[in-house]
Amino acid sequence: QKPSFAMSSVKAQAKAEVRQAVEERSKAEVLATQVVSLQQQGVELDKRRHQLRECLRHYRDQDKRAAAQAKQAKPYTVSHRPASSTSNEVGRHWVSFGSFYVSMPDGKAAAMVEKELRDVEAAIERTRKEKKQRMRQLQQLEPSNMESGFVDMLLKD
Repeated sequence: QKPSFAMSSVKAQAKAEVRQAVEERSKAEVLATQVVSLQQQGVELDKRRHQLRECLRHYRDQDKRAAAQAKQAKPYTVSHRPASSTSNEVGRHWVSFGSFYVSMPDGKAAAMVEKELRDVEAAIERTRKEKKQRMRQLQQLEPSNMESGFVDMLLKD
């Protein structure tokens, strides 16, 4: 009976090792999926940041053009604008809020864009840190063949 007891002990140990290996692989797979998801989220946030920067640049360029026109304008020149031209009213912009548009003063619209840009940049930073944390965990589970200095450089804060 001793040989059978030793065999059952070996089988139990082998099953435990297989179970542990499967658990580690599933943890690694979950972490890898999270890293890919965070990377995609970062790409989407970066696209939004770029759109907001373009919008702010448009406001700044428009302010420069208005200042240049005001400088060149003669003090006695009167500009008449019909009352029905509210969509082209100087100093106002149409801002999109989901599926509808609202006319807002320049300063308020630009301030809203700047606030959203700050929020997006903070979200990008949080996403980047979370992605690095997940990558560190993944690196601990599955050490790669990359040189440790390179890995440390990629994962440093």
